[in-house]
Amino acid sequence: MAAEPPKRSTGLWIALSLLLVALVGATVWLVVETSTSGRRSAPPVVDESLTQVVTATDGRTRIRVPSNWRELPGDVHQETATIEFGHLVQERYLTVLPWEKADYADFAAFEEQRIVELDGAGALTAADQGTPLRVGGREAVRYELTGKVGGHPVVYWDTLVDGERGYYEVLTWTLAERRADAEPVLADVVATFEEITP
Repeated sequence: MAAEPPKRSTGLWIALSLLLVALVGATVWLVVETSTSGRRSAPPVVDESLTQVVTATDGRTRIRVPSNWRELPGDVHQETATIEFGHLVQERYLTVLPWEKADYADFAAFEEQRIVELDGAGALTAADQGTPLRVGGREAVRYELTGKVGGHPVVYWDTLVDGERGYYEVLTWTLAERRADAEPVLADVVATFEEITP
C-alpha cells in the first residue's frame, strides 16, 4: 500500500496570501501618496505628538522640529548658530542664527546685508525678491536661494525675523531634487519659530 502524500497546510498559504495583499496595498498607497504629496489643497497640520521643541543654546528662541530630526554633527556646525537640526537621510536641514539689532540701522538694513552676503558668496543666487510674512507673531521675510554646494544643486529658504530682542535668520535647505517633498515640511518648521521673551 502506497503512502499518502503529506497534506498541504492551507493556513500557511492563507497567511502568505494575506501578506502579499497587504504588501500590494501598501505599495499602492505609497505610490498614490508620493504622487499627490506636492498637490495639497490645505496646509499640512503639524502633529505635535511627532515633533520636539528645540530651544536655542542662548535660550532666546525655540522651534518645533520633527521628532526624527537630530542635532547636526560638528563638521557642519556654524560657530554662531544657536540651533542646528536636521535629517541627514532626508537631506532636510535647519540653522538658526541670532544677530544683534545694534549692529544694523533697522530691519531693512539687516535684510539687505544678509541677502547681499549670501548672494555674494558665489555659491547661491537669490531666486526671488522675498516674501513678507509673520513668524512667531513678528515681521519676517522669506527668500529663496538656489545654487550648488559641493557640486550638488540645492535650494535654501532664508527667513529673516524682526524679533523683539534681536534679528534672527532661520535657514532651511535641501537638495533641489528633494524640494517637492521637503519644502512643505521645512515651511511648517519655520512657522513654529518663536522668540522667548522674558
